[in-house]
Amino acid sequence: MAIGEKLIKIRETLGFKQIEFAEKLGITPKTLREWEKEKHTVKFEILIQLVKEYKVNPLYFFDDDEEILAKTSPSSSKKLLKQQFELDAKETELVTKLIEIIKKEDIKSIFKEL
Repeated sequence: MAIGEKLIKIRETLGFKQIEFAEKLGITPKTLREWEKEKHTVKFEILIQLVKEYKVNPLYFFDDDEEILAKTSPSSSKKLLKQQFELDAKETELVTKLIEIIKKEDIKSIFKEL
């Protein structure tokens, strides 16, 4: 599923109409419509905002079968990452660190960590 479709599902799951959701995200309704129709690329900061403020499951952006809203604890998320993507311990830790950095909105340190 494309990111525009995922944005629509997230918005509907959270119970927002386009205008209201755009306002909550600090963007114009036109921008949201364009993202949902995939005319423009969604800003990374908005994805972070969705994870941080609205508890959207970060794995949902990568896997259509994931739940839209986060329902797992950090330890069970590590297990899920390891199982689902067949990651070794080092890879699981790296992905976990990236998710934590994203939640903190510390974008600059993402590149330092890699």
